[in-house]
Amino acid sequence: MNYDIEIAWQLNTFCNFDCIYCWLHGKNRIKKFIGLEDTQKVLKSFDRMGLVWLVHMSGGEPFFFPNFVELCKGLTKRHFISLNTNLTHPDVLLFANTIDPARVDF
Repeated sequence: MNYDIEIAWQLNTFCNFDCIYCWLHGKNRIKKFIGLEDTQKVLKSFDRMGLVWLVHMSGGEPFFFPNFVELCKGLTKRHFISLNTNLTHPDVLLFANTIDPARVDF
C-alpha cells in the first residue's frame, strides 16, 4: 500500500457486545458518534487534503456508523482503510461484496 498519511478514527463509543478485554467493557456506553455523520462531508474532507490516507476505523463497533459501507466505498476510491470489528453486523456481507479488498489493510 502506498499512502502518505495515516489516521486512527474512533467512529463511535458503542458496540453490540461487552467484551471483557475491550476498553469500553463495563462502562456506560452512550450511543453517540464521534465526528461527522454526513458521509459526503467526510469524504470531501479527506480528498481535499490531496494526500492518500490510510484510515484506521474503530469504535465501539464501526459498522454502526451511519452509512458505513457507503463511507468505506467512498474512502477506498482513493484511500486505504482498516477496521477493528467483531464482524457481526448485518452489513458485513454487503461490505465484503462492495469494497475492493486491495484497499483494505486489515
